[in-house]
Amino acid sequence: MPRAAAAIILAGTLGACSSAGGGGPALIQSATSATGAPTAGTKVVKQVYNPSDFAADGYCPPLQLRPGTESLPIYEKGHDGEQDYVRFQAAIYKTARQCSTSGDTLTMKIGIDGRVAHLSDVERLAKCHDIDEF
Repeated sequence: MPRAAAAIILAGTLGACSSAGGGGPALIQSATSATGAPTAGTKVVKQVYNPSDFAADGYCPPLQLRPGTESLPIYEKGHDGEQDYVRFQAAIYKTARQCSTSGDTLTMKIGIDGRVAHLSDVERLAKCHDIDEF
């Protein structure tokens, strides 16, 4: 059950990262922090697109992960943000996309390849005490 929940959260995070809209990665990264909130003193410019740009055969927008969003730690209850209490670690390794158009509608199918790892008590103990092998 926790693996399924982590996978759903990870997929939702990926979807949120790919739907930022407007501009290339430089605009997105410079205008927002890792949490997606606009950074102080940054002017966000709204892009205007021509629908005919999307009608070209073979057009498929790039899928990009923001730095810091490719992994998702799940902490023990009451210990959010504490590295010694990570229960699960989900990570995205590869992404894929497939696009199709129908009239003026572009449809994207998005796939992710990743892993959800459970940190056992032994691994957590080794991590806390800097033990390489156990």
